[in-house]
Amino acid sequence: MKTLKFTFVAIALAACSFVVKADEKTKSAEKLTMRYAANTYVNAFAHGQIKDLADVIDDDAKFTISQGKKVVTHDKSEIVSALKNIQGVEQNCDLKTSMIESLPDQVIVKVTMKYTDFERIDYVTMSQTDKGWKITNVSSAFQ
Repeated sequence: MKTLKFTFVAIALAACSFVVKADEKTKSAEKLTMRYAANTYVNAFAHGQIKDLADVIDDDAKFTISQGKKVVTHDKSEIVSALKNIQGVEQNCDLKTSMIESLPDQVIVKVTMKYTDFERIDYVTMSQTDKGWKITNVSSAFQ
């Protein structure tokens, strides 16, 4: 009887481990999608949720911000470092996202954050890489 109980417990534990591994693989695969990269970007800038942002930005990504006639450029490390200062801060704005262009290996998403006195408009370019979808370029302007 003890052997029978032990066998059932062992089978149940083995089944649970397969379910957990499958769930981990599903979550891991989800992090490679274009939707995940876009949502991670929006959650970082609009909601201060920067947790996985560095993972979805390509190492060679370029961020440009138009400030009147001046254009300021930043790299991945500068953006990730700057966003640590707003971690957990919820932006008081209306948020709108729309797909501008969708190609098999590249998309451009427009993210508009409308505040009381101005708008921030980001054009986020994402490319499919061998490591999943990554943000490769962001152009921001304020109106």
